[in-house]
Amino acid sequence: MNNKENLGTLTLKRFNGDEIWNITEGEFSISPRDNYYLLNIWVTSSGDLIMKPTNDNIREEEEDSDERIHPRIELQTKLSQEQYQNFIGKSFGFLIEEVPEETDDNFSNFYYHAHEETYSNQITILKKEADRYHIHSISSATDLNFYDGSKPDNEIIIDCWLEMQAHKTGYWTV
Repeated sequence: MNNKENLGTLTLKRFNGDEIWNITEGEFSISPRDNYYLLNIWVTSSGDLIMKPTNDNIREEEEDSDERIHPRIELQTKLSQEQYQNFIGKSFGFLIEEVPEETDDNFSNFYYHAHEETYSNQITILKKEADRYHIHSISSATDLNFYDGSKPDNEIIIDCWLEMQAHKTGYWTV
């Protein structure tokens, strides 16, 4: 079953200020594989924008876009047996350019107006309280509407509480 409610925030640190969205749905899992574990997290917002950046330098199509109201991100990386045994309070980082294309073990995808791969990712499982885990992650990506590199990269921050699912339940991955 999906975690559905106000689960935390998804923050986009952009060149023109921060966008902060309520996370309204998400899942977290760590599933066993042959010789490792696969950590997967995805979150989405149904469009509840808490804070909007300044309008300076925003393209007209960005301002009027219907797609803008549903940002979502999925991150996935491998954990060793040792990392899995001690994952509370630990950080796990991965760079997408270092991942061979034939593997989907390390995966990132951010959707705003279009799909964008994040290239620098750090996932931290801060703590566990009852059945929920406090998860914080920071990822970097090309600005969501200026793919020509004319604006600085985005920083995408997830700060949420999710229950761990018994089986991997990726948003885009299976």
